[in-house]
Amino acid sequence: MVSAEGVNSPKRSLRFNGSAETKRSRADRRTITPAIVQIVPRRVGQPEGIGDYATRLANALFERSGCRSAFIIGTSVDIEPPVKDAWLNSPVTVRTGSTFAKQLTDVCRDTEAKAVVLHVAGYGYQKRGLPLWLLNGMQKWRRMQPGVCLIGIFHELFAFNRVWNSSFWLSPAQRYIARELWRLCDYGLTTNDAYAGHLAVWRPITQKQLRVLPVFSNVGEPDTVLPLLQRPAQMAVFGAAGVERALYSKPISEQSAAVANALSIRNVVDIGARVMSVPPRLGHAVVTSTGPLSGCLVSRHLLACRYGLLNYDVGRLGKSGVFAAYASHGVIPICIGSRAVPTDGLEEGRHFLRWPFEQTPPSLSEMPTNLIRWYQNHSVAKHADVLALWATEKREL
Repeated sequence: MVSAEGVNSPKRSLRFNGSAETKRSRADRRTITPAIVQIVPRRVGQPEGIGDYATRLANALFERSGCRSAFIIGTSVDIEPPVKDAWLNSPVTVRTGSTFAKQLTDVCRDTEAKAVVLHVAGYGYQKRGLPLWLLNGMQKWRRMQPGVCLIGIFHELFAFNRVWNSSFWLSPAQRYIARELWRLCDYGLTTNDAYAGHLAVWRPITQKQLRVLPVFSNVGEPDTVLPLLQRPAQMAVFGAAGVERALYSKPISEQSAAVANALSIRNVVDIGARVMSVPPRLGHAVVTSTGPLSGCLVSRHLLACRYGLLNYDVGRLGKSGVFAAYASHGVIPICIGSRAVPTDGLEEGRHFLRWPFEQTPPSLSEMPTNLIRWYQNHSVAKHADVLALWATEKREL
């Protein structure tokens, strides 16, 4: 349990029991019949947002409910071989609706699946975010197997941009695909309030059919988090390749440097693969680049940081895996480049800071407690429990 006292006390550390994981061997996983089929765009050996989310979800489902997952992957082996681990992988051979429907039907039959979990993110399945083959295939599959529960996890709905961007003109078609996929689903889970609003408008639903659960951390949920002032004066920069452009390139780099100076940061720990070199300094702080790391090592570095920098839409922080990683580790997020209104139960000055600092609390020591309390409501265990419950519901035909 979280204790606010634990953050302020120099002798006590913050306790967090978010995953309640039990240890089961890979052999155990192979002896249990898969019960849930997850459909993902990609599933590879390096860090990858939705693929990592689905894998952690599979582990939690198995450890908490005994449900084993099998994966259908929307990318063929010729393009990108899938990761080899304890779970069954079935990559698509060709992206056509009929072929995909048959493949999904076969996997559901062979595994005696209780439910199918479809991870919806258009750009992951097709260039320009228009996977019509996926929609067509899911429609055909639904007619072939009407008794299997379908759960949609809506990571993305549709793009929105300025008129001179192609995504502006593609948005109506993307919206159509997301809406029709949602109409096929028995239940839906999405990561933020804005997406939930669209899904609720698109079809009549009951309250129990749609849940909002911000994403969980893909790099772990530590049991112990040190009080803020017992950690070094370090700030993390974490994320996939390309995040360095959003934080180290002008004019944003000037804001990033100002943040580091204002917080008296001595060292910036840059974590992840990078396509361009990182600067040796950010303001007065030395930048140390770790390159790509395992989730365990990322967690270790985050536990030694007070703050985490990110350039992300404040109105959609619930869908940010980087924000989730910071929150689960009690790392105070510093948001730059967005003036949006926060949603998903987040409050500026309570769960994150925004540069320039306008709503800074008198003491920052309470913020790690607030973050972890917020995060506990949608930990990986919470996600797994919701899906396990839905998967056992009998579908009304």
